[in-house]
Amino acid sequence: MPGRSVDSELIARLAVGSYLLKRQDVILQGPTGAGKTYVACALANKACQQYRKVLYLSAGELFDRITIAERTGDKKRCLDTLVKVELLIIDDWFLTPPTRPQVQQLHTLIDRRHKTASTIYCTQLPPGQWHDRMEEKILADAIVDRITTNAHATVLDCDDSMRKHFTHLE
Repeated sequence: MPGRSVDSELIARLAVGSYLLKRQDVILQGPTGAGKTYVACALANKACQQYRKVLYLSAGELFDRITIAERTGDKKRCLDTLVKVELLIIDDWFLTPPTRPQVQQLHTLIDRRHKTASTIYCTQLPPGQWHDRMEEKILADAIVDRITTNAHATVLDCDDSMRKHFTHLE
C-alpha cells in the first residue's frame, strides 16, 4: 500500500516461525494505524497453523488479569498460564505508564518468559523510551534488557492510519 513502510523481508522470515523455536521476541513499533496489530495477528495466525498456543492481550487486559489473580489468590496459576503460552502478544505496550505494582508484575512475567517463550510487543514508543515510562528504574533496566537483547525489532511507518483506507469497505 502506498505511503506505508514495512520490513517485508523480516515479516516473511518471522512468518516461518523460527523465532518461536528460538524463543525470541518481536517488537513491532509504529504510530497509530501503522498495522502493528494486523501484523501481530497475522503472525499469530501463522503460529496457530503450526499448532502453537497463542494468546493476544492488550497491556490493560494483561494487567487486569494479573491484578484480579493477585486479589483472588490465583496469581501463581495466572502467571503459570501466561508463561506456558508459546506466543503471547501484548498490544498497546506502554501506551500508558504502568504503576509500580504493574512494573513488578511485568518484571515477574518477562523474567519467567525470557528464553522460554516468545512475546510480540506492539508499541508506539521505541524501546529507548520504555525505561522512562517506569518509575522503578532497576526493574525497568531488567525489563528492557530482557526484551531488547532477545528481540527482532521493526518499525512500521505510514502516512496515515490503515483504518482510513478500510472504513469505506464497511
